[in-house]
Amino acid sequence: MVDVRKPEVIQAISRFNLGHGNVLQPTYNFNGLQRKIVGNDDSFVQLHRDGMIILNKRLATVHEGGRVYVRPTAIDIIVRAFVRHCSEVYSTVPISGPFLLTMLLRTVSEKWSLYPTPGIPGAEEPGGMIAPGSYPFPVLQADNFLDVDRVIRPLCDQAHQMFGRNSSPYFNADGVWNR
Repeated sequence: MVDVRKPEVIQAISRFNLGHGNVLQPTYNFNGLQRKIVGNDDSFVQLHRDGMIILNKRLATVHEGGRVYVRPTAIDIIVRAFVRHCSEVYSTVPISGPFLLTMLLRTVSEKWSLYPTPGIPGAEEPGGMIAPGSYPFPVLQADNFLDVDRVIRPLCDQAHQMFGRNSSPYFNADGVWNR
């Protein structure tokens, strides 16, 4: 059981920031602590009393030519930030590994992908499409969250494979983050 009333735990969840400037204080709920992520998309992070951390984050979309686009590279950035913040929370609680990590991609309409165009800064090119549905990813086990790249790469690669790419463009041939 996690004591969600401890100031260190509250601070760790307060710092759970995924690139947004404003930090909102977490609130207590039935599961434990919940912190709304700044924005107007109802995203949040929860720390349950049993130690499970859940992130519900909506991907930004681009509407163009009757299609709705997402940037799969945003998944890489979100997952990487999530694991780093989890490491901080678990060291505060303290909970030691092994840890389980998974994710779910859910969409209610067709989503097309946008990828950076190689060699042209700021340019994007359309990629593959996924149909509406829920896409559960495999559950991965990590002994620790110190080697973030090794832990998240399989999930990131699979997300890009859904859109017809071989792997995430943010990892080099040695599996090192190269954004």
